[in-house]
Amino acid sequence: MSSSPQAGANPQIERPQYHHYIPRFILRGFVEVVHPPSNPSGGFSQQQRKKYQRRNEQLNLISLHDGNLVQRPVARQYGLTDMYREHGAARQHGLEEKLARLEQKVGEIYAKARTAFNVPGSTLTLSRTEKNDLRKFLFLMKYRGDHMYSRFQCDNMEDYCADDKEKMRSYMDFKGFATPRDVWIANLQAFLDVELDHHGNWARTIQQQAYRDDALLFILHVGQSFMAFCKPAALDDEFLLTENVYCIHEGPSTQLVEVLTGERIRGSWTEWHNFAPVSASLLIVLRSNYLPGGVREANTELVESVYRALLQQHPNPVAATSMLQDLPVEKCSNSYSTVQTGQVVVNEGVVGHSQDDRFIFRCFELGSKHVNIINGLSLEHGVETASIAYKTSSAAAKALQVYLEESTPGLKIVERPDSPMLEYLMALNKVLRGLGKTAKVAFKPTILPPPKRCAWEKDYAEHTARAVGLSVALEIYDKYPRLMEHYSVLAGDTYQSFGYMKYMHDVEQACKLLYILIKTDVITSSTNAKDREKLAFRQHRQDCFLNQPASQIWLYVKFLRNLDNDLANRVRPLVCDGPEDLIVQYAPERATAAHIFFAEAMLHDTY
Repeated sequence: MSSSPQAGANPQIERPQYHHYIPRFILRGFVEVVHPPSNPSGGFSQQQRKKYQRRNEQLNLISLHDGNLVQRPVARQYGLTDMYREHGAARQHGLEEKLARLEQKVGEIYAKARTAFNVPGSTLTLSRTEKNDLRKFLFLMKYRGDHMYSRFQCDNMEDYCADDKEKMRSYMDFKGFATPRDVWIANLQAFLDVELDHHGNWARTIQQQAYRDDALLFILHVGQSFMAFCKPAALDDEFLLTENVYCIHEGPSTQLVEVLTGERIRGSWTEWHNFAPVSASLLIVLRSNYLPGGVREANTELVESVYRALLQQHPNPVAATSMLQDLPVEKCSNSYSTVQTGQVVVNEGVVGHSQDDRFIFRCFELGSKHVNIINGLSLEHGVETASIAYKTSSAAAKALQVYLEESTPGLKIVERPDSPMLEYLMALNKVLRGLGKTAKVAFKPTILPPPKRCAWEKDYAEHTARAVGLSVALEIYDKYPRLMEHYSVLAGDTYQSFGYMKYMHDVEQACKLLYILIKTDVITSSTNAKDREKLAFRQHRQDCFLNQPASQIWLYVKFLRNLDNDLANRVRPLVCDGPEDLIVQYAPERATAAHIFFAEAMLHDTY
């Protein structure tokens, strides 16, 4: 149903509301308890103490805008004003009220889980209704996350950028929706309203009531994985909370390159695991039913064939397996079946599922290895967010240090020197120093394939400058420690403090200088200017370049030396040594930008 005004409706003017996309009952699991001050006239009652704590709840946050540690009120964090408001409807905050009722039920489940798993060896029993409410809530946490929310937040179809644009346009015309946001609101309504009956009829119903592509996501999320509760085994380990943690997954993602433009587009992806923090010390993991190992409810041969098919979706099936393959979790037990020799056997006399079924959950302890992987995945996608919440500073420092220092394949990919990921890693490194720790950041830049020449000339020239620069810079860093010593002399104390990040910053600046050279040479060569005028222009350009730091000019002349090399076919090895190194080696006190420039000028006249 469209959320546009109904005929004859007389909408009331309702005040704006702050709507959370991460509910407060979750955020409170990351808040350190605040005790009220001593009271000379007597102690506080339990109700007064609770009221004081709620009023003074503050989240510890890593602010990614400036790399600082801040505190903000729980009541005003991870939410937006009028996020679910149905403009023009008779009850504009009706969806928020419906969400609040589901959140109240799930909040009670979370409270039961925290209480139960505080006792070692205890279990949590949920009814089928409670389990279904929890599964529905976990999908809605994903569906109202930034990726889905931003996809629909546009006033017309021209601004809709997802790859299902024509299908969405047709659906909106058929349903009479005015904007993509109306579709999102209606989908939320449908997901909230559908009853997850034990016969499975809900899967057919939701495809009729919601946009079909998103309805299928809902069906897969609910039916293709199982839930497991986990907690850290070590007392100094905790889970972090990023604002998009409910939207991320562990598993391979294959990106494709558009042939004409070189633009990267999303291809296939496989979700082996999804994560839902309950608190800093409790996490729900959704694990794919198709991963090998564990108890099987279905035909083993069928499950294994699906697993192989999922791997084959990716160009390198061997690398498409899960980094959490050995996560020590299992499916919950239930009141209608038992496990015999690794196979689920239905109890005698039981015919089908029932609404009275009960599900018994254990809490699995995770070692630091698995906690670090999960936190690392959360931090990897933190680059897309504004803040990260944590409970204790010691656990946050440990998580950051491991993430920054470990070389995990597929994580911390830097595709260009001015990449947002590099800036993000620098911000995290600053935070880590604020927490009293240091780390040597480990990551491997990746050079993208060049776009076709039919792309805009500006894009091609920019790519050429970056591709040459990154190729040479990586060659020096990986194979020439002697040259890196020369660079460290030029970069000075800044390199000692920031290491590879300072190096990559200088690489980016040197790439920009090379780009300016390429573009201005192309422009001046096609003009009618006289030779002396072109020479004067190059002299002015050179004077501008000489104002750059010596470390950047040192890199620039090395990039320039390799500009005519065919990077795609590598017709000759990259040349990394040059006369500029003699100055640094034998007369470091004279290693200025001008001296480096003119040492190289003996071999080139293009400055």
